[in-house]
Amino acid sequence: MGRFPIYPCPQWAEFGSGQLRLDPAKIALWADSACHGAAALTTGRLRALGIEPTTADSPDGAAIVLGLSPEGERLEPPLPAEGYILKVSPQTAVVTGADASGCLYGASALCQLLRRVDGALAVPLVQVRDWPAKPMRGVHIYMPGRAEIPFFKDLLAWLASLRYNMLFLEVGGGMRYDRHPEVNEAWQRFCREARAFPGGPQALQQSQPYPKDSTHTELADGSFLEKSEVSDIIAFAKSVGIEVVPELQSLSHAYYMVMAHPEIAERPWDPYPDTYCPSNPRSYELYFDLVDEVLEVFRPRMLHIGHDEAYTFGICDRCRHKSGAELLAGDLNKIHDYLAARGVRTVLWGDKLQNIIIGGVNHGGRARRSEWVERGMDHTMLETYQAVDFVPKDMLIMDWYWSLDPLSERFFHRKGFDVIFGNFGNNFAPATFSRWPERSAGEHITGAEVSTWCDVSQYALGHNLALFNMLVSANMLWWRNYSDRDRADTLAAVAALQSSAAESLGDRVPSLHSDQYLPVPLSGAGNYTETALVGATGNWTEACPVPFTVATAAVQVRSGAELSQAIAIGRQATGIAFLHYCLCQRQPRPTWGYADPDQPDDYNLLGRYLITYTDGSTDEVDIRYGDNIARPNLRYGEDEASSCFWAVPAWEGYDRANAPVTLWATEWANPSPEKEIQDIKLHYLGDDPSERIVLLAVTLITG
Repeated sequence: MGRFPIYPCPQWAEFGSGQLRLDPAKIALWADSACHGAAALTTGRLRALGIEPTTADSPDGAAIVLGLSPEGERLEPPLPAEGYILKVSPQTAVVTGADASGCLYGASALCQLLRRVDGALAVPLVQVRDWPAKPMRGVHIYMPGRAEIPFFKDLLAWLASLRYNMLFLEVGGGMRYDRHPEVNEAWQRFCREARAFPGGPQALQQSQPYPKDSTHTELADGSFLEKSEVSDIIAFAKSVGIEVVPELQSLSHAYYMVMAHPEIAERPWDPYPDTYCPSNPRSYELYFDLVDEVLEVFRPRMLHIGHDEAYTFGICDRCRHKSGAELLAGDLNKIHDYLAARGVRTVLWGDKLQNIIIGGVNHGGRARRSEWVERGMDHTMLETYQAVDFVPKDMLIMDWYWSLDPLSERFFHRKGFDVIFGNFGNNFAPATFSRWPERSAGEHITGAEVSTWCDVSQYALGHNLALFNMLVSANMLWWRNYSDRDRADTLAAVAALQSSAAESLGDRVPSLHSDQYLPVPLSGAGNYTETALVGATGNWTEACPVPFTVATAAVQVRSGAELSQAIAIGRQATGIAFLHYCLCQRQPRPTWGYADPDQPDDYNLLGRYLITYTDGSTDEVDIRYGDNIARPNLRYGEDEASSCFWAVPAWEGYDRANAPVTLWATEWANPSPEKEIQDIKLHYLGDDPSERIVLLAVTLITG
């Protein structure tokens, strides 16, 4: 089962030598009325295994029991909040949660252990006592577009199974404002123009001779949701134990406000202003109106106010005679006091409060001369870091400069702030975070959040590594004993979980539903002798249950070889697994800035598998670098290209020169399993003579 049979790793677990074995036709489940989330998760897992459980009238008659610690019963030692106990005996599996969230997490642990074995449902005998290392385990994400709400709920349920309990939901112009409909209208107009801008939103961001904030046009798919839709999302999140913290950007990233009211812009002449004037009372009249509507809908205990990448200070006539620190402190105090009067805690990005110099280059709140001098403007970003001493210390700092400053969390602690590490993902990768036990020690470090910065769709989140980073971070935030030496085992566990994650989020992965496989010989279509693997040593991984037969005959396509010879199939299959790798020098390109950010970009498209049925109809499997194929010299999770969400490291080893080798497996789910498949061809679509796709083995999934 690998080092982490339960993921995230529990604080204490002891496995026995036997199994609980149950007749799939006679499985009764009982759940406490407060544990409906745990019951839904367990029922869904059983149904995925082809089992329809019955509902027991009491715990005594159930094979699976999901409940809370009985009132008045004292557990020794006491079970912390969100904790759970899992006991699997030869007769029953019992989950006891300290609260509803703990019961959900215990049910998730149980579901990971459920297996169909020889027609029976089998669970290893185990005792688990578990609780979280950190109280804040979050994800930062944009408001979804209307069409993505069903997927968004699947994502929330999946995050809950990984023990995430917070969602920092960027709202901006993405929710209807009854008091200011012009804000929604301006946000839609801005997003349309940014996507139509030559070169897309990123080009718009770079269109002026001074730094501008990123546009975030993926938020709500460039539109906005009704308040009822937002309330429904909040209620669903609550049902799976996730607290929603709205983010309403202020000062910077304020396109949604300033495009609607250019009279409050710090740069009134900017055609796409991103920052409001902190000396103009009308800025706060508008912002506080919007805050009020957000608080009415979310009823949060915290509000994230943004403030990252605040580049524009002291430009307008009202501000030009004030220091950057004075402007920033004044802005933060106004907003903090407004929220505090309503019982809401302020959360903000902390970069403009930091005094950082790296290699002689100023960062954070240091003064910095604009890199845009050569384009006609000599602009210096004003110092703001002194403001840290003049703002309330009960604000929660989201520290996303932790990779630039190895002592950043200590700096904020000395100044009196609590800290949550920000941007675990995309900007900074959690898989490379060093010294986590040391840096996360202390109650003032409340946890961390994984940032996404992309469209809320399965493709965008998978392609941009957000889902990968969520998987990796889950172990760091939950397991108190995590350290740098556990990184390799964590990545192995993540690779093994990837297929089930993809299916939880909308894909169908055939190997999760069948153990019937048929390797297909490539000799008839082989045009390449694979010699690099001769003498190689290594092992098949737990990430790929599909068996492959690898011979020296392989299929290779490269520039000038448009289509391979046909690989004969001649039978039905529910899916096909491909073992392959590629040689190329590309780097996967993130989707932010795309004109259509939820659709794949052809830049990463290397080729396709063309699947032909005997009736002449066809289907295609795109081969995308960094998505479902990578180079053989990369280890899983080593960089952006090797953190594929739709490919797993099936075999890992070393060649004769002791260089690392990884072979990648991806699966195709047959949309027409009733049809007979005639053959498969491999099609290269690039024009770089140094690139190639090498197909080493094909296995049919037939069950």
